[in-house]
Amino acid sequence: MQKLKSISRKTKIALGTTVFLVLSATAVVQILKNRFPIELHELEIKWDLHRHNVQTRNWNGWTVYERDLQENAPSTPARTLTQNRYCLLFIHGLGDQALTWRKLLSTSPTAWNKPALLFAVDLPGSGLTSAPKLPQNYRARILASDLAQRLQNAPECSDWLVVGNSFGGMVAAWIALDHPEKIRRLALVGAGGLSPPPSADAQNSLSAFLKPTEESILEFQKRAYFKPRPLPAAALKAAVARMAKGNSQAILAAQTPQDWIGPELNKKRNYKIPTWVIWGEADRIVPMEVGQEWHRKIRGSFFRTLPQCGHLPQKECPEDLIRYLNESLAD
Repeated sequence: MQKLKSISRKTKIALGTTVFLVLSATAVVQILKNRFPIELHELEIKWDLHRHNVQTRNWNGWTVYERDLQENAPSTPARTLTQNRYCLLFIHGLGDQALTWRKLLSTSPTAWNKPALLFAVDLPGSGLTSAPKLPQNYRARILASDLAQRLQNAPECSDWLVVGNSFGGMVAAWIALDHPEKIRRLALVGAGGLSPPPSADAQNSLSAFLKPTEESILEFQKRAYFKPRPLPAAALKAAVARMAKGNSQAILAAQTPQDWIGPELNKKRNYKIPTWVIWGEADRIVPMEVGQEWHRKIRGSFFRTLPQCGHLPQKECPEDLIRYLNESLAD
């Protein structure tokens, strides 16, 4: 009987200790969520990428996330380019980083019509890539040249599809214009950069980058998404702090008249790179009219729209975006 009482006491103590540890851990997690909401979210994304065999590479000082969709294929050695193998480079926009492409990087290989190597780059001053020493190196045309040279870090890729979102679309377009020998295909997703933002409405879209406040961040959410996600108070406060410390203002200030692409496209009568212009129908950051102008200026381009999708299709409607990227990969 005494032995049973002793076991019972030990069980109660163990149970009490377990409950205490669980409650303590829950409290710690909640504290961390309140103090570091963005950092914790990024850790979750990186863990998800790790589970999907996404590797982190260094391209001459620039951080790149890479996934080989063919690495487990039994009939083809990993990292071997064949006629049916393609490489995609994803370039993020202003105030963003390579992790924005998480859903494309972690999607099932069966979602793609052809085996591929996927790369998502952190532009200088974003994510894990250090800022440039000179602020003028934030110019879109210089970033494009620097990135085009870094493509040699993937020598197995002879067929590049470069995909740029927002400011990343501006960089991608300059790669196609200044270094057409480097790539085979181009996809512009809600791309900016044809000309300086002329309207007050466009300036309102940039207010989250120029003067980040809780109000401007919420306004950006409304304009960027078909269905804006609710932001907890802690995450909203953290987003303001992150944007205030970011490089968006430096990037915008660095652009010169030579970086806006519209005039160059007017001169490029021999532009031959197959180009897909892909736009979210609910995009109010870079509205549909801009996408239509890209389509008009790039002769022979394909214009595709995404219903119920905003400025960031890679986050809001990745399946539809992949469908059009598959179309662009078709021979």
